[in-house]
Amino acid sequence: MNKRYLAGMVGLAVFVLGGYSVSGRDRFVSPSGSETGGYTNWAMASKTIQQAINACSNGDTVWVTNGIFNISSQISVTKGITVSSLNGATATVIDGGGITRCVSISASNSIVNGFTIRNGYLNTYPLDGAGVLILTNGLVCNSIICNNGNYNRDGGGASLEYGGTLRNCLIVSNTCNNSGWGGGVNMYNGGLVEDCTIVFNANGSGAGISINQGGTVNNCIVYSNSGGSDLVNHSGGTVTYSCVPQNGSFSGVGNITNNPLFAMGFHLATNSPCINKGTNQSWMATATDLDGLSRISSVVVDMGAYETHFDSDGDGIPDAWTLQYFGHITGQVGDKSLASDDADGDGYTNLEEYQNGGNPKVFDIGSAYVWTAIEVGWKSVSGTNYQVQCVTDLAATNWVNLGSNIVGNGAVQSVLDSCRTNTHKFYRVTVP
Repeated sequence: MNKRYLAGMVGLAVFVLGGYSVSGRDRFVSPSGSETGGYTNWAMASKTIQQAINACSNGDTVWVTNGIFNISSQISVTKGITVSSLNGATATVIDGGGITRCVSISASNSIVNGFTIRNGYLNTYPLDGAGVLILTNGLVCNSIICNNGNYNRDGGGASLEYGGTLRNCLIVSNTCNNSGWGGGVNMYNGGLVEDCTIVFNANGSGAGISINQGGTVNNCIVYSNSGGSDLVNHSGGTVTYSCVPQNGSFSGVGNITNNPLFAMGFHLATNSPCINKGTNQSWMATATDLDGLSRISSVVVDMGAYETHFDSDGDGIPDAWTLQYFGHITGQVGDKSLASDDADGDGYTNLEEYQNGGNPKVFDIGSAYVWTAIEVGWKSVSGTNYQVQCVTDLAATNWVNLGSNIVGNGAVQSVLDSCRTNTHKFYRVTVP
């Protein structure tokens, strides 16, 4: 759930977010804020997320408006507060810039909700979780964790240690070094990953998920990760009602090994074997999926971060999505609700907004999108280390690493760039 479904609930907020109760004072973050008065309204908003967090007491909520928030040091949540975007993950980005972990969360009743968390970087022992570290307690939900890299230890996208929960998240195109554990997610001594889609992550023991000394995976899709098995259970892991190619190496019921059959943006195709194959949880009754639509559309929840909804006019957009934003279930001429319309004038049609997880009434930041991936492939030489980089301007010198220390295996290898921009991108594969 995010702020667009909680209109008017500001000042002293009281609501339920996926089974977590939230109450207390609201504080605000905006690039145009004046940074005064404790950040208690939009005019006085903080310009940085961490500054607003520092002003909070347990039970407070930090609302973050649209924008790309570039950070030089990690955002740390050490209080029982909620940090939530205003309009969802595609409109609000935390960017580590390839120099720092993005988010660390460790307090009981702490929640981070509705962000794209990208370009986190770690290269120092013994740090885990380049995108997100959840230590003992905390919930990260309704978020896109992409293009993060841990080049020394475990957890390219996220690391859950001694507890914590990832829920309704897309975890895509993260990596850790070949000797690390969990290119997408590392779980150590506990934690819960539920209703997540974990795809196109790379390297490590458990390219999608690594579980060591306990951890639970439920209602997830862990598929098409590379450089190792999609999921490795070193010890103590439980996997239930999930789509994972490697079955039999962990305890649990309700799992399938079939190809999940994705449509655009990792939504499920209508013939996906993951539809209605999850297991319902009590928190789902009032919760939404990563699109902001009802978490259960039929009798049984789907596997993964996105629920499948009925599309009565066959335009590729679920009726529930059209109803949510336009007040009726099918696209109509005249109110910019057709699949081919661009309701907010940001260059993306309503169909593309749905496919990309966007809001058709909010002008989206192009680089916040994750879909329309580019796969960069090359014929490798065994034992040779490779580095894959990209840049948006060939005159620039600040090439961005998509993957480093990739050891050749003599076959065709590839790295997926899943962060979309509104400009051209150029790629190169180098031998450092």
